[in-house]
Amino acid sequence: MQHSIEQWIERINAMKDLCITAHRLRNQYSEHADKSYDYEEIKNVLQQVQSMALGIANEQITNIKTEMDEWKNGNQ
Repeated sequence: MQHSIEQWIERINAMKDLCITAHRLRNQYSEHADKSYDYEEIKNVLQQVQSMALGIANEQITNIKTEMDEWKNGNQ
């Protein structure tokens, strides 16, 4: 299935949000705190990003779709 450019933007924004979450989880404790970050939780978040990126990387581009194309053709 080929995604539209807008869908790619949504996926990239979701990946960005996940990276921000991972960054916050990793840095929520200072070196002076008794707690440390949850390695497995952050690893899981980053693996989600990798999976989404791989999906984009493996998608074959056969035509350039946008949501406007559907609107123009009355397929909405």
